[in-house]
Amino acid sequence: MEVALLPDDVLRHYSEPEPLVLIVEDSTKDTHPVRDILQTAGYCTQLAQDGSDALRLAREMHPSLIVTDVQLVGMDGLSLARELKSVPETASIPVVAVSSQGSEEERLEALASGCCGFITRPFRYRTFLTEVTNALQ
Repeated sequence: MEVALLPDDVLRHYSEPEPLVLIVEDSTKDTHPVRDILQTAGYCTQLAQDGSDALRLAREMHPSLIVTDVQLVGMDGLSLARELKSVPETASIPVVAVSSQGSEEERLEALASGCCGFITRPFRYRTFLTEVTNALQ
């Protein structure tokens, strides 16, 4: 009996875990589109509703990427990014900020806070995925 072997690229796809993206958002209406886009593209997702929850999950789960809303209740997304970058165990995790304001000043502040990307709402599917892909490289 002859056994068919799967090509290496197919085997690699099944043996490598999909990147985990931690989504930090306190509004469920804004969480669902981000989660749906990421999951449709093949990413695993975990939700955090505030900055302190995100810090805990980042330390426990070591996600491949964190996508955070800038305007969170309590610790805002830029303070979260600064905190993540100040701790050795989470400093290497890329952070992308998402904002509905999208001013140049806010974008520059996000980058200064340690974010590697900045996305303005409303965003297009491809634009969002391009930013995520760039952040993971």
